[in-house]
Amino acid sequence: MRFTIIAASLVAASAFAAYAGDDDIMGSRYGNTTLVHETLGTSRIWYNKDHTFTAANWILGVSGKWDISDTKDGKQICLHYDSAPLGHPNPECEKIEAHKIGDKWTLGGRDFELVKGIQK
Repeated sequence: MRFTIIAASLVAASAFAAYAGDDDIMGSRYGNTTLVHETLGTSRIWYNKDHTFTAANWILGVSGKWDISDTKDGKQICLHYDSAPLGHPNPECEKIEAHKIGDKWTLGGRDFELVKGIQK
């Protein structure tokens, strides 16, 4: 009986952890750096759990708030800049998927990478 209760608790805990990870597509980004590799250089984006972000590249830094919404093709993230960079819409929305530290992917003609820690 005691083993059954412990086993049931472990199954429930692992199911909750899996659900929480799926529910929070941004979880792996908190406290880490999303690199955006472009022709002219690399930009860095830092997402916070309170739905704020900061970003910087070789020219300027920006900040604002982000939100996630559902679309017919999956989920999208929208960045609402405090002051939008020249040539960028406000908000700027793009498809988003969950990624782990070390993942590299291409989206919208740009190469992304998720790296551990806050990298300036």
